[in-house]
Amino acid sequence: MEEKFFDADFDFEAYIQKRLLEIEDVGDRTAMKQLMEKVMLPFYQNTEMQYQALVERVQDEIFRERAFRQDCDVVTSIAKRQYVDGTDRFLFPMCAEDLVQDNVSNPRIYLKADRAAIERLKKEQRVFRGRICSERGEYEAAFVLSPVDSYRRRLQWLYNVFVQNGQAWKSVCAPHLDRFFDVRRVSGELPEGEVLTAVYVNLEEHADAVLYDYIPLWNIEVTKEKSSAYPQLAIDRIQYVHSIYSTRLQLDRDYLVAHEDISVWKTERMPDGLAITCDSPEPVLWNLVAFCKSEKRDMEGDLYSNAGDRNLRERCPRTVGEVRRFVSGLGYGDRLVLTDIVPVEGSYAGSGRTYSMDGFIEDALCHAAPEQKLLFRFRPRDGSDYLNYDILSYLLSRIQWELPQFVCVGEVV
Repeated sequence: MEEKFFDADFDFEAYIQKRLLEIEDVGDRTAMKQLMEKVMLPFYQNTEMQYQALVERVQDEIFRERAFRQDCDVVTSIAKRQYVDGTDRFLFPMCAEDLVQDNVSNPRIYLKADRAAIERLKKEQRVFRGRICSERGEYEAAFVLSPVDSYRRRLQWLYNVFVQNGQAWKSVCAPHLDRFFDVRRVSGELPEGEVLTAVYVNLEEHADAVLYDYIPLWNIEVTKEKSSAYPQLAIDRIQYVHSIYSTRLQLDRDYLVAHEDISVWKTERMPDGLAITCDSPEPVLWNLVAFCKSEKRDMEGDLYSNAGDRNLRERCPRTVGEVRRFVSGLGYGDRLVLTDIVPVEGSYAGSGRTYSMDGFIEDALCHAAPEQKLLFRFRPRDGSDYLNYDILSYLLSRIQWELPQFVCVGEVV
């Protein structure tokens, strides 16, 4: 009869005892029994123990991933610099140096203009007339607008942090970043000995769209925290597991680590804190990247999140209906409504006003053939909203990750 060795209730020891009785020679049976008791049974028992430990470890890891899952959602906004509260535990300046920037000698502006106007300004590189002032008088000067790229570099830095920690990347909804410009003086000087006190620039048709002294914010805070205990060898006996106890963390935050000189293999949220698997055998003063949970509050600027519907995260859309549900789950149905999904051919590139929110990623492996295009048409809730095409760009960026076999383009109709 065939024995079912791999059944859960199979008794290996009883099976051995039964088979030993089939040996008629008492001497042979005694020698075989000693061999089984000293070699085979201990080997089986140890194998069974290790197998059960592995099963429990896998089950525990699955439970931890579900119970202590780190979403690392990013929220962005803008605010007037003087109203940025240093005690706020939710939103922080995207670039810390914005809080100390000299807006007299190096003014930075935000243009509340639509995507087409922003693109024209960047392309034309116009020279604007203006004045520079001191306590003794005013003098003619000329200025140009230089796009600020430091905020996009911060997104690239954040992407590298996600990669280092083995965390899946999600496009960040940051519709404001391309509207920040540095005002650069190209002509006009103060007489020797005078001190600059103010700068005035005539931005002509864009004058009513200018916001002064605004900065971008996000829900990310970078702090430092040292390993709470001496590192322990990981299960592979090569890497080391560093622990940061929960008493040093905030329970309502997700955490990643940012270290260029240490190879981080995995960052896990545990019941008792944060576990970091890396190649350092010594305690480390970690740069912790904390993602603060979204809060409802009264703000001048809207909040833009990439959280979306968490129920849609486990499945890639494969039908038109699933794509529609995915787009609806991204959470911007109060701004844009998807009306149609159409395959297109040729060189059609949609409205031409959209852009990739992930344009800084240079190592993407999936590149669709140019002729395989899907056109997504959206209807705006408010046709005068100057951020419509930036929200559309974010939606297309998220869709592109889900449908890499197509070039996803869009238009607002």
